[in-house]
Amino acid sequence: MSWGIVATVDEPAPLIIAFAGWHLAQGASEIHLYFDRPNPEAEAVVASLPGVHVTTCDPAYWQRAHGGNRRNRQTGRQIQNAEHARARSAVTWLLHSDADEFVTDGAQIGAAIRDVDPETHVIRLRVMERAERRDTMSAHIFDGVFRRRDWDYWKHGERYFGRWAKFLGYGLSGHLVGKVMLRAGPRFRHDIHDARDVPGGTVLESEVKLDDALLHFDGLTRRHYVMKMLRRVDQAHFMNPQGPDGSFRHRQIMFLKANAEAPQRVAMFYDGVKKLGPNQIDALNALGLLSETPFDPRPALQGLGIDVDLSPAAFDRALASREPEVMARYATLFAGLDETGAGSDPTPA
Repeated sequence: MSWGIVATVDEPAPLIIAFAGWHLAQGASEIHLYFDRPNPEAEAVVASLPGVHVTTCDPAYWQRAHGGNRRNRQTGRQIQNAEHARARSAVTWLLHSDADEFVTDGAQIGAAIRDVDPETHVIRLRVMERAERRDTMSAHIFDGVFRRRDWDYWKHGERYFGRWAKFLGYGLSGHLVGKVMLRAGPRFRHDIHDARDVPGGTVLESEVKLDDALLHFDGLTRRHYVMKMLRRVDQAHFMNPQGPDGSFRHRQIMFLKANAEAPQRVAMFYDGVKKLGPNQIDALNALGLLSETPFDPRPALQGLGIDVDLSPAAFDRALASREPEVMARYATLFAGLDETGAGSDPTPA
């Protein structure tokens, strides 16, 4: 039994390099990276790693692999690329992931694919989402604690998050359901968060679930998160309150859109939604909704001979270089955030 991972990537080089190196160190036999836009720095590093397959999604690729059918939405292209990887992969199980999602423990994956019933075709990796500590400067872009989905969030969300509670869904700012690994075979295909039976297009319900198996870094830095949300302002499906990310995500986008020239308010918002103070950490720990086990891929990367700067400052520089149009469009906001520390309302109101 073997496993691999496929991702469509469009992030700064340090994140892509860390993603590839970490999953190699965790035992992935194949890593298929589809570059939605060229990234020469990242491509040069990851292409030299054993088991990493690099595809640049240029017009020639879309014509060759998909008959010129390049879907407009990134999620559509992700599904196309996942199916392209499945068709040429030799692994038994393939995980479809994003570059900001990291398998927690390769040994857990290895045990799962070894022990799973032969009639089961899907393994779901349940997600934990990174939150930064409000009272601590992050030493690297993966620093922080990890919160779990809170099924009783409606009972106590406002108690722990105050006025920021409405911007979270089940206690998380991003997706809730994790990602799936799919057994090799032509009868099934990946969606973004599920797998489908190709003949009927129905979601496969029979699956093994692995708790705490995937770490989601929904914004590696404040700049990264804010930019990620503001890029969605021009995408109609994200601007729909009933859109693909849910009403709470829509509220995040709308808040940032409305305050795009108010960096202090954005800093306050970020602290309320993406950071946790000591009292919140204690409360969530008491409910079993938090893991304080640190995640640091740097030793694994060093073991592979990879030297990459994962500091927040280096990442933000790379992000600004990669996204000059967004930086220019929201110049007032990002300049103000660079001068602004934490927001002035660090605890739930």
